[in-house]
Amino acid sequence: LPNIILLTKTGSQIRWGHAPNPNDFTEVSAAEKLLHLEQVYQQFHRVDASQTWIDVRFDHVEYPNRQASAAGQTER
Repeated sequence: LPNIILLTKTGSQIRWGHAPNPNDFTEVSAAEKLLHLEQVYQQFHRVDASQTWIDVRFDHVEYPNRQASAAGQTER
């Protein structure tokens, strides 16, 4: 699991990742993570996509639920 997990007011987790590290190329930048959250919000009208968790650390958003991926997002 990531070191930083944001909790929403509904109790969902946004798996954000690690603290910024210029030598770590496994996670996308904070700006890209915010873009992921903006896209999720535009699609689902909630930053957590009504899921128990979402993961914004990489080049795609991960969800625990296949319905979210069927709506155009990637599930891992």
